[in-house]
Amino acid sequence: MPVPHIARAPAPEAFKADGARPFFAYCDTGLAASTGGRFGATLVRTVREVKPGDGTGWHFHEAEFQLIYVIQGRAVLEYEGVGRQVLQAGDMVYQPRGVRHDVVEVTADYQHLEIDMPALFETRPAQDPANTGT
Repeated sequence: MPVPHIARAPAPEAFKADGARPFFAYCDTGLAASTGGRFGATLVRTVREVKPGDGTGWHFHEAEFQLIYVIQGRAVLEYEGVGRQVLQAGDMVYQPRGVRHDVVEVTADYQHLEIDMPALFETRPAQDPANTGT
């Protein structure tokens, strides 16, 4: 019999600063374990403000599906072919596989929910599109 996966609001100590970005802390909701890795859901929050020049640099993800829902705060991302986008509480972005982007700026109070398919995927660095002629 199928059972639902229920993830409760995490305690502050559930966030771990051992993920991909040094300015984020991550909280695994357990969805990956419940779905055999088909899907993942991670709560992400800043551990420090990110100012221009201190962000991720250009990169892309090899996830089949990635959705970001901003819970709190504000982030500035730049997307190839779209330009800079300001995301704030209540905004959502679907990032298709391979879309090049750069996290430019993030407020100290920023939090988002990230839903991925599959739960584990590669993140690869990319050249700044302004410098590639593409």
